[in-house]
Amino acid sequence: MDLIKDSPRGDTEQPSVNAPLKRVSDFWNSGFDTKTLPDDPAMYLSSGPYIVRDIVPDASIRLVRNRDYVWGPEPYLDDITVRFTGAASTAIAALRNGQADIIAPQPSAGTESLFDGLVEQGHTVQRFSQSGYDHLDLNFSGPFANKDVREAFLKAVPRQEIVDDVVGGFVAGAKPLDSHVFLPSHPKYLDTVRNNGSAEYSDLDIQGAKSQLRDSAPTVRILYNRDNPNRVRAFSLIRDSARLAGFTVEDAGLGSSDWAKVLGGGSYDAAILGSIGPGVGVSRVPQIFKTGGGSNFNGFSDGDADKAMEQLSGTTDLAKQDELLADIDKRVWESAYGLPLYQTTGTVAFSSRVTGIKPSSGPLGVWWNVWEWRLK
Repeated sequence: MDLIKDSPRGDTEQPSVNAPLKRVSDFWNSGFDTKTLPDDPAMYLSSGPYIVRDIVPDASIRLVRNRDYVWGPEPYLDDITVRFTGAASTAIAALRNGQADIIAPQPSAGTESLFDGLVEQGHTVQRFSQSGYDHLDLNFSGPFANKDVREAFLKAVPRQEIVDDVVGGFVAGAKPLDSHVFLPSHPKYLDTVRNNGSAEYSDLDIQGAKSQLRDSAPTVRILYNRDNPNRVRAFSLIRDSARLAGFTVEDAGLGSSDWAKVLGGGSYDAAILGSIGPGVGVSRVPQIFKTGGGSNFNGFSDGDADKAMEQLSGTTDLAKQDELLADIDKRVWESAYGLPLYQTTGTVAFSSRVTGIKPSSGPLGVWWNVWEWRLK
């Protein structure tokens, strides 16, 4: 605190690096990134009902009751072990054979049948729409600096096929997401979709994409997480479809577990990624879409959209917020920014040994009410 108080005020005309503050900032941003238990107990970062007691790198974390936690509901369980696996089949097998009591695997293409028989064995399976969504964003540089090329590429993306292949087995009649700012559960969603320009990309249009390319043959590098089977499948479908329009689509070669670290760099032309949808407040929208926003990774910039976002940040009128969000959504679509693909689906399954499991569509998922979990 003294460091902040005693530091000289910054000068926007002649910016300079404050070395002591930078060290604090760098540690805050990355100092808690660890796969092992820190030697210093002060780094056991938690203000909730549990703290970490043990870590097995890339395998498990053991949580124990935080004895200093007195400002919220007291949990029933003293000890929770969290095991990590990227494969839904492994998680489901662990539940079947009693090695796990609660699992929350990300549903992915071709895994529907893995859940068969769990209910008959006495387990509970619950599926729900999450507040997250996957989307394809195009960089406003390289081959996509030209709006015609962006529009052509978006016309060649088989959104309905992606939805059918990735989430169709879990959600009957699933359709592509048609808004960058609203999820289908929002009362403004349908009105916004009718007017935001998303209808231009509702159907696959290979011939329209070819015409817009005017015989050019751009090469496009797509960044995505190779460890996520849903995005692997989306990439494959986009690659094969866009090829028919004249594009050459390449894997950016950075889809490792550290793929997110290169977001905003120049090593790719488009990205398939996921975001948490709107919850309480509207601050996420300027972060993503405002010129220079902290999560504006693709260089989108629209003066009128910026003005709308300034108004958005300054009003608490919910109706006015919805009006501004709809306007921003329309401008994002008109820019050929990219495509929302689908709202993600969550699945929680748990054994008869536990009670109090109530999955939430929010970012905490099954963990939001951990203090209510009990063993029978």
